[in-house]
Amino acid sequence: MNMSLDVPDLTGNLPPENGIFVGRAVELMLLEQSSPIGSTVIHGVLGAGKSALALRHAHEHRSDYTLAWWMRASTAEQVEGGLAELAAYLNPWTSELGSRRAANVALAWLQANPGCLLVLDAVDRPQHVAALVAQLHDCGRLIITTRRDVYGWRKWAGTQVIKLDGLEPEDAVALLSGGESPTGSVRTAAAEVAAELGHIPWALHQVLAHRASTGLPLSDYLTQLRSSPVPLLQYRTADGTSLAHVWDSTLATIVEHSPEAITVLMALVRDPRALVPRSALNELGLSLPDVLDGVRMLRSHSLLLVLTEQVIQLHPLVRTILRARHSLSPRTESCERADTTARSEDTQ
Repeated sequence: MNMSLDVPDLTGNLPPENGIFVGRAVELMLLEQSSPIGSTVIHGVLGAGKSALALRHAHEHRSDYTLAWWMRASTAEQVEGGLAELAAYLNPWTSELGSRRAANVALAWLQANPGCLLVLDAVDRPQHVAALVAQLHDCGRLIITTRRDVYGWRKWAGTQVIKLDGLEPEDAVALLSGGESPTGSVRTAAAEVAAELGHIPWALHQVLAHRASTGLPLSDYLTQLRSSPVPLLQYRTADGTSLAHVWDSTLATIVEHSPEAITVLMALVRDPRALVPRSALNELGLSLPDVLDGVRMLRSHSLLLVLTEQVIQLHPLVRTILRARHSLSPRTESCERADTTARSEDTQ
């Protein structure tokens, strides 16, 4: 089969960039300086801007690649489907082959035509894309975005791994201000709102959407976020998403695989200290293996900002959302009741 298909247009299928993009100069430089042949994994907490970073690089360096192809890759089926769509893009006749055979045609074409960029977005497990990475590692550029912080990414020889957290404080303020540099009380309010939300770009975009529809000043938004945050966190934008709702699937996955992780998570939410001593987890009534399993699960979903042998820090955005959703204040009886109820319901 001739894989040098006569394709008149190789522009690819990159989606357009949405919203304001600020900061990430270091990460963009790392992507630019890495080899045009090989793999990069961008991982981080939900909403950190992993896809936006990959998309910014892809658009800025589109001319560096023969073809730029973007595909959702949360499951093995999506990976196969994305490759089949690429085959159909290269030549419509492949749509008659069936998904698996069409995917193999696309894979063979990529191997025969080095210099392409393939973005695998929202990968959930390394094993879903491991075979593809191995087959294309020396043929072109692969960029993988994922929430999962697992050792599997680091086992791939020559793979660049970039961890994405919140924006730099100044960049977060600029994002909340529509790309401008505010001063005075407006800047102070923007900085405090950004800090409450962990400087996470997606959360800050939610604030912009809320303010655009309500006209609420940042100072008033901050007051409500601290005193009565539930309505703000449950506010749904035009695409139907809210700060609170998007965490449901992540928490459901954690409960399914490690109920102990919920106990550890709620202990970190309740604790008034930003940096919680690991020794505090010894008071949860769990065995050491269960505690370690819970910590491992939280880390694998990028919910921990700091994890050392001495201390653990929950991501500020996760902490804000969970405290609001459960009406939690540190070290209160209501926290204990909410935690007990959550564990009881989630393990049924």
